[in-house]
Amino acid sequence: MNGGTTYIMNQETRYALAFYEVCIVIRDTLEYAVPKAEFSVEAYTSRKNMITHLLDEHSPISFFCANNGETGAKIKTQITEFFDDVYGDESRIVKIDHGKVTVEQSLVIQLLDYVIGLHETFNDICHGFKGQFEKDGKLEENFSHLLEVDDRFYRALAVRTILLNTNAKFTEFNASVKSYVENTIKTTGVDPRQKPDFNPADDPSVKFITNEMSKLIGFFRFVKAHNRSGEFDPLFTSLLEECENKIHLYDGTRKLLPGQDMPTALKELEDTVVPYIEDYRVSWLNVFNPIFQDLKSYEENLMAARQAEAAKTDGEEK
Repeated sequence: MNGGTTYIMNQETRYALAFYEVCIVIRDTLEYAVPKAEFSVEAYTSRKNMITHLLDEHSPISFFCANNGETGAKIKTQITEFFDDVYGDESRIVKIDHGKVTVEQSLVIQLLDYVIGLHETFNDICHGFKGQFEKDGKLEENFSHLLEVDDRFYRALAVRTILLNTNAKFTEFNASVKSYVENTIKTTGVDPRQKPDFNPADDPSVKFITNEMSKLIGFFRFVKAHNRSGEFDPLFTSLLEECENKIHLYDGTRKLLPGQDMPTALKELEDTVVPYIEDYRVSWLNVFNPIFQDLKSYEENLMAARQAEAAKTDGEEK
C-alpha cells in the first residue's frame, strides 16, 4: 500500500529484485571481514537460507546465467564459489563451529575479494535492468531510488571494512619490519637500515604483508572508482577523495599534521565515513522496507491467484 492506494508491482521490478537481494546478502557478508567482531548464528543462517533460495536452479539468477553465454557462466561460477566458501556446508572462510560463527582470518582478503567483485557485478546487472526498464517505459521510481540510496550505504560499509583491515595490516607491517631489522642485527651485527638500498620487503614476511596491503588499497580504489553517488550526494564523493588522500600515510608521501601522531592519523582515516553510515542506513531502510513489503504482497497475491486457479481447475475436472 502506498499513499492509501493499492500498488501492484510490475513483473520487471519483481524479477530485478531477485538480483538485488543477492546484492544485499553480499553486502551484509562484509560483516565477517571486520576484525575481532562477534557474529550472530541466526543472521548467518538467514543469509545462507536466502542465498540458497536465490541461487536455486529455477531462480531468475540461474535463468539469467544460463541465457547469457560465457558472461553468464562466469557469473554463475563466481557466485557459486562465493557461496561454497562462505555459506556452504563445507565452507572454508566462514562457518558455524561449536555453536559460533567463526572466520578463517588468513582468508579475510579472499572474502573481501569475493564481496567487492561480486557486489559490483550484481550491482551492474541491477543498473542494467534499470536502464532497460527506463527505455521500455517500465521503470518504477521506487526501484530506481532504492539503487541510489543503496550505493553510498554499501560503499561506506565497504570502505570502513577495507580501511579497518588495512590499518591492521599496517600494524603487522611495522612489527614485521622491526623483527626483520632486529634479527638482521643479531645475526650479522649490521643494521640494514644503514644501507642505501635498504628495502624491508627483501624479507619474505614483510613482502607478504606488503602485497596484502596493496590488495586492500586496490579494493578501496575499485570501490571508489565505481561510486554512483556523485550526482545526488557530492558529500560522499568528497569523503572518498579524503580517504584517497589520507591513504598516502601508509607510504609516507602524506606527512602528519603538526602535533599529530601516526595512530591518531590512521584512526581518523578508518573513521572517515563512519559518522555518516547510520544516516545512510536509515535512508536505505526508508526505501527498502516499503518496496520489499510490496514484493511480499506481490508474491502473496500471486500465490493466492495460483491456488484459486488450481482450485477452479480441480473443480471443473470433478
